[in-house]
Amino acid sequence: MARDCRDTAMSYMEYRDRSILEVKEHLKSKGFCEDEISETLDYLLEFHYIDEERYCENYIRYGRSKGKGPIRLQQGLREKGIDSSLIQAGLEEAFDGAMEREAAEKEAKKILSGGIDEKTLARAARRLAGLGYHSSVIYDVIGHFRRSGNDI
Repeated sequence: MARDCRDTAMSYMEYRDRSILEVKEHLKSKGFCEDEISETLDYLLEFHYIDEERYCENYIRYGRSKGKGPIRLQQGLREKGIDSSLIQAGLEEAFDGAMEREAAEKEAKKILSGGIDEKTLARAARRLAGLGYHSSVIYDVIGHFRRSGNDI
């Protein structure tokens, strides 16, 4: 039966990295007992089929490519059961102040390409907040566009 549990886990992880929590919940949903799940997770960790540091790096890289900010990425990683210290280290590497501002500016430009007025600035600010950028970065970016007028 442990072999079935391992095969189920391997099949679940076939197309993308998964966190320990994701694999554990998937195996529980398939009706495997705690002992089988624990044994399978030990095996997967021992042979690096599950690597939460790698998972965290890939999650952040993919999220950044989709325009997500550090707050949203942090929330998503927490939901996946990733350790806080790994999340913090990954986000510090991926986002310093200038990188976050650059990414937020790029996302704001997408909305503001049709022209800058107060309504579109407000929409851009809401979009940046939804993507998970820090409020100080949002204020900075929106203030920059407000001062620059129609120069994007």
